[in-house]
Amino acid sequence: MSYFPEANASPFTHHFGYYGTPASNAVNQRLPLSSSGFSLAGCAINAGGQLVLDAGVCVMLQLALLMERNDSNTYTASARWYDVTAGAFVGASASNVLASFAGDYLRAPCARVVLRAATSTTLECRLSATSGGNVSFTGAFPATYHGRGWFSVTRCV
Repeated sequence: MSYFPEANASPFTHHFGYYGTPASNAVNQRLPLSSSGFSLAGCAINAGGQLVLDAGVCVMLQLALLMERNDSNTYTASARWYDVTAGAFVGASASNVLASFAGDYLRAPCARVVLRAATSTTLECRLSATSGGNVSFTGAFPATYHGRGWFSVTRCV
């Protein structure tokens, strides 16, 4: 008979949350992370909606970009994690092209990065490319109700 022991605890801790409205739809605008219910050792979300990691912390970050429009134009947008401490974009981007009727929406593949912070590190998710326009990134237009853009932080314990 074989015996496979189960782990006493998961090697990961996880937080799922929503991001807020960027100041504008321009490139380099931050998608502020909500700190509501956030509690992971070695990680914090500051008042500006940025994720702050202690040195040595390893995380996988994801952000699902929701793009919704309220007119009949074609729009594009991408979001990507940005290492504020190093001054560089990191990881894979989430990209959208939305072209059809007013009120349509589109979810993008996740903007994703896995990293281990060598020093105290501040990260945020930014719009890395956009055509601007009459677009919501938070599902704000009434009468559509397609959910919200979200983010997740998974920490290796």
